[in-house]
Amino acid sequence: TWTLRTAAGPERTAFDYAAPGDGVVWLTSVVHYTDGTRSPQFPGQGDPSLVQKLLVDATPPRVTISDVRRVGDEVTVDYVLTDEFLNPSATVVRYRGAGGDWQAVPKGNVGRTSARFAPGVAGPLTVQVTAVDLAGNETPVTRELGGPTT
Repeated sequence: TWTLRTAAGPERTAFDYAAPGDGVVWLTSVVHYTDGTRSPQFPGQGDPSLVQKLLVDATPPRVTISDVRRVGDEVTVDYVLTDEFLNPSATVVRYRGAGGDWQAVPKGNVGRTSARFAPGVAGPLTVQVTAVDLAGNETPVTRELGGPTT
């Protein structure tokens, strides 16, 4: 079912549309001629290229780092990523030692709920998990991890 949301006269080259919220929106247009005819006759009929499917997503993902722990030479980060339109393959986990540069954890070591890596740094670390959704909204969250325990 199509609902008329906005109209623009022939003097306009565009029209404005404000989505009611995040989600999938389908848009199409119908041209009304001065003789009373329309093209296409009804929305969604005719050339399929006139129908646009849009993903409206203005809400960034939520990231919760639930645990960061060091066991021997490895660090494990457990996290929860929440977003209706999450792009899990775009998740980035990085770390750095005190005063060091950010180092990306290899993608093969980053999963949907955790990452595991050997930082090669014995001292304290800062770990960052960045979630990205399909619209490109990003949320980075950092957590500190002390040096190794004895």
